[in-house]
Amino acid sequence: MINYIIGGIICLLFAYLIGVKKILVLLINYNDFTFLGDKEKLSKRMGIILFIIGVFTIFMPLLLMVFGVLIKSIYIAIIIALVLLASLFIVVPYFQIK
Repeated sequence: MINYIIGGIICLLFAYLIGVKKILVLLINYNDFTFLGDKEKLSKRMGIILFIIGVFTIFMPLLLMVFGVLIKSIYIAIIIALVLLASLFIVVPYFQIK
């Protein structure tokens, strides 16, 4: 259970660093020279996604007690969807339009 809380706090820390402090170097596959879009929007979107993942991860032990093992499958599906959405923000040119 403590693993979920520590992992959630780390996600919240990265959400703060990327979303508020705009340290985009922490993003994998991000390059200042090849990214064509608005860096402000990218940092805000990635910060929000990491914040959602962090909060959901912190509350995971409580959700496991209330809902049981079924919540793990839902958790995994939500995390995969959010990670795919986050990767689209960096890679797909449609999301890079200013």
